Amino acid sequence: HLRKSLAPRREMRAHLWASSAIATLITLGGVQYGAATPLKAAGTLLSPNLLHISQWIANKPHQSTLAIYTLRGLVGDAVAQRMEGRRSFDIRRTATYITWCDLVGELYTRPWVSILCPRWFPTFVDGTICWQNVVCALALDNFVLAPCIYYPAFYLFKSAAAGCFSVRTPLQQYRKEFWPQMKALWSLWIPAGLINLTMIPPPSRAAFNGAVGLIWVVILSLVTNSLSITEVDMDSCDVSTGHD
Repeated sequence: HLRKSLAPRREMRAHLWASSAIATLITLGGVQYGAATPLKAAGTLLSPNLLHISQWIANKPHQSTLAIYTLRGLVGDAVAQRMEGRRSFDIRRTATYITWCDLVGELYTRPWVSILCPRWFPTFVDGTICWQNVVCALALDNFVLAPCIYYPAFYLFKSAAAGCFSVRTPLQQYRKEFWPQMKALWSLWIPAGLINLTMIPPPSRAAFNGAVGLIWVVILSLVTNSLSITEVDMDSCDVSTGHD
C-alpha cells in the first residue's frame, strides 16, 4: 500500500525529468533544422559535437536506433527499479524492457517518425508549417496506432516474456489498465510528438523519441508496477513486467 501511495509522486518526478530532457533535446534539434527551428542559434553553439552525432544517426540509422533504444531500456528500467525501492535488481525485467525497446525502435518508431510521417504528413509545405499535417500525424499516432497496435503488441510481448503464451489473458489485462496507461502516454507523447514533428529534422526524430523514451520507460515502468500491485495473477500467469 505504501508503494502504491508513492507512485503518483514518483510519476510526477519523472514528468519533471521529461520536461528538462525535452528542453535540452529541442536545442539539439536546432542544429539540423536550420531557420525553421527557433533555437537554431543555441544549437549552433553546440554544433561541432552535435553535427558528428547527427551525421552518425543519419548515416547509420539501424545501428544508432539499436544503440539509443538499448540504452533507453537499460537506463530507464534501472532508474524505475531504483525509484521503486527494490532490494535486488530484476535482470529479467530489464532484459524484457531492452528487447521491447529495440523492437519498437526499429519496427515502429523509426519507420513512423523518420520515413512515413515526412512522406504522408510533411511538416513544411511551401516553406511554412502545415499544422493540419502535424495534428493529423499526432492524432493517428496517439489515438489509433498507440492504443490499437503498440499497446496490444506490448501486452502480448511481455506475456510471452513471462512464459505465458496466451492471447486472451494479456489483452484482458490491457483492457483493465487501458485508461491509466493511455493517460500516461498522452501526457508525455503528445507534447513530445509536437516538438518532434515541428522542431526536429526527420533523420533525427527516432533518436529524439529514443531519448525522450528513456523518461517514458521510467514513467511506464512505475505505472505498470503500481497497477500490478493491485492485480491478482490471471490464469497463474504473471504479465506485469516490462514496458516501453
